[in-house]
Amino acid sequence: MKLICAFQSPDQYQRLRATLPHSVIEWSENLASADDLQHLLSSGRYDLIILDPTLWWSQEASELAKRHNVEIVLFFGDLRDVGNLIVRRIAPLLEAKDEPVGPLRPVDPDEEERRGPVRIIEKEKIVEVEKIIEKERIVERQVKVAVPVHSYVSMQSKVCLVMNLTPRAGATFVASTLASAIASRSLHCTLVEHPANRPTLYDHLNVADLSPEYKPPFHVLGHGALKKESELLYEGIAMYLNHPGMPNGEISQEEIRELIYELRHSPIILYDATFQPEFMTEDVLREFDHVFLVVDPDPVLLQRLLPPSEGRQATEEYYFLKELMMLQDEGHLDLHVVVNKDTSGVDHKLLNQCLPDKPLTHIGAQSVKNLYKAAWEARFLEIDDELDGQLMPILRLLIPENFLRANEEEKVGKGLLGRLFNKK
Repeated sequence: MKLICAFQSPDQYQRLRATLPHSVIEWSENLASADDLQHLLSSGRYDLIILDPTLWWSQEASELAKRHNVEIVLFFGDLRDVGNLIVRRIAPLLEAKDEPVGPLRPVDPDEEERRGPVRIIEKEKIVEVEKIIEKERIVERQVKVAVPVHSYVSMQSKVCLVMNLTPRAGATFVASTLASAIASRSLHCTLVEHPANRPTLYDHLNVADLSPEYKPPFHVLGHGALKKESELLYEGIAMYLNHPGMPNGEISQEEIRELIYELRHSPIILYDATFQPEFMTEDVLREFDHVFLVVDPDPVLLQRLLPPSEGRQATEEYYFLKELMMLQDEGHLDLHVVVNKDTSGVDHKLLNQCLPDKPLTHIGAQSVKNLYKAAWEARFLEIDDELDGQLMPILRLLIPENFLRANEEEKVGKGLLGRLFNKK
């Protein structure tokens, strides 16, 4: 099979070749221009073109491919999708040579790719051809209007651990509310319950009636089965929840890492976990890009985060916090503190003394009436403007600024129209 590759990044080209070291594939070099593509297509027959649409000459490349009747596959940042497509095409050739055939497993991204910024490509959208009818004669005149279009080409996947650092701090509430805020902005989001957690969300959302065939992810972790069998969709959120009738038992660190790998197709993954240091070892923690520690501002609970006084043993929370700070200093993750259930009666001076760093945000205590109403209706808490504003510091870490700005402008526009039409 003869392939032509045209990637913006030479590293992506090399990684794709490294993941498919099959003798039945004949690779071209990574092309740098439409002239190179024209030369290759004129010199011989090729089966497939892998094209990065962010290349300035991608439109010309598409026209050349159509002219020479060569199939073209656009690369949108996911090497695994492109690799699996190629594997399906060459499967008969591999079987004839007795070479193993199997889908590509996701690979751990390198540090630059994992932590790199989102690429935002500015393009011009051309609206053209205006028709004028004049005395039964159609005159065509080309009119070009430049319209700026923002194209989010390769939003890097972000894996976030949302964990209680003090008992009953509300990590599940923060994770589920954050997922709703992300989904409301038309972005794909994945919410995962740690297998040692109680099946809180399963019960809260009445999954037994909503999806009686649902199984927890660790029972179907085989490649492909995870996405097909254990994903539960709820208001734009892909969820992987625990099941009260199917306890997961002991889950190995490798299985947790494998689950994270399988879910990296989602741009934002929120992993909800209770405080259980035996599961969150250093190897597992390194898989997360961001760690959000949720704390309850209760002074008694906060004291567990402080260094031990003379003659007393340090708490598990203190040791765990030190390990996270060490990993942050080494550049493996970004650590953030989120204060939940905040009220005007909280002593914020004492709170800041107990925490390792200034809190990223404070989420106010929610109305008990609204919480009970959401539980009765088996849904997540509705996000009002105040709660959305409290989540905004977290959203700015996970979502491109231009996308947030466009979303806010759209909301303001709708608000103005609403006020005009509702004006009496």
